Amino acid sequence: MKICGKITNIKSKTNVLFLLIENYKITQVVIKDNIDYFITNLNIGDIVSCSVTKDKNNNGKYKPIYNSYLLKNLKIISKNQKNYKLTINKTNIIKYSDIKYEIRKYLHKLGYLEVALPILTDGEISSKSESFSTLYSKKNVKLYLRKTMDVFLRMYSCCGFNKIYCIGNCYRNEYLTSKYKPEFEMLSIFSNYLDKNSAIKLALRILKIITDSKIKCSFVDEGVYNKIIPKDGTFYIISNYSNSTNSYCGTLENNKADEFKVKYNRVTIIHGVSEICNHDEYIKKINLQGKKDNYGELQTLEDLIDSGAPQCYNLGISIVRILSLYNNLKIKDYDILSFDRLGGK
Repeated sequence: MKICGKITNIKSKTNVLFLLIENYKITQVVIKDNIDYFITNLNIGDIVSCSVTKDKNNNGKYKPIYNSYLLKNLKIISKNQKNYKLTINKTNIIKYSDIKYEIRKYLHKLGYLEVALPILTDGEISSKSESFSTLYSKKNVKLYLRKTMDVFLRMYSCCGFNKIYCIGNCYRNEYLTSKYKPEFEMLSIFSNYLDKNSAIKLALRILKIITDSKIKCSFVDEGVYNKIIPKDGTFYIISNYSNSTNSYCGTLENNKADEFKVKYNRVTIIHGVSEICNHDEYIKKINLQGKKDNYGELQTLEDLIDSGAPQCYNLGISIVRILSLYNNLKIKDYDILSFDRLGGK
């Protein structure tokens, strides 16, 4: 008889090694030969296969009693990575999935179209964060993982798609912290002809879906927010930001940035931005942020804006950041395969 599965427990006694293997049911395997070798080379989490025969004499070594088998030969199919502890909270994972479903359902009712976007691009956006790069060997061309989905969504917007969104991963080659990850999932919504007040209402409605509760909100200006001590459990909607190099958005008549942020515990969880429509203003902002040598597909967006771009409001929402902050958890509590499996802390 052959069995294959993951080792869930290892227990050694004199001249005998017991393994629990998670198969269709938990199976106890008894090793009597070459014990030292297996003790050294086997770890909990290893995927193994082996041929076994029934061993009636060893039933009852574990409680509850499992079917017990004598080992004939054992092969390690996949080694568990010792430095990576796989922590699974099924409740959180299911909750995260349900929330994304509810958001999609709500946006669908409002007439929004979900679009699929490229992950690889041949250009770097103007941003202080570094890019992950790779080589397309067939053409000997350097490509980059997207740092944001905004460029592609704005292209859709300029082509007459008035209500669009995407839930997808973005990649930034920067440090891993308890609040930020080099690989993270975002919800990005682009709405043509939507004003800031309507964008705030949409953002708060999605925020209620994510938190599944009534939320406390406070509307303040940037200057006021910087002087106060934020109250626990309160979401702050902050406007009247000063126009700055880092702010990639349109400018109001009072030289303020046409944007807003929603913060919780001083962390930005939603960012609303009015997209730049004027070509000259777009070029000026790109240059101020540090235009990259690899302009690539940004040239296409520039040409679209030069041809005439519609007024558009963009919402960037970090669902998992909201969940982790609101429930006082870590981001990786909602991500089984978090980025720290690659050696981060």
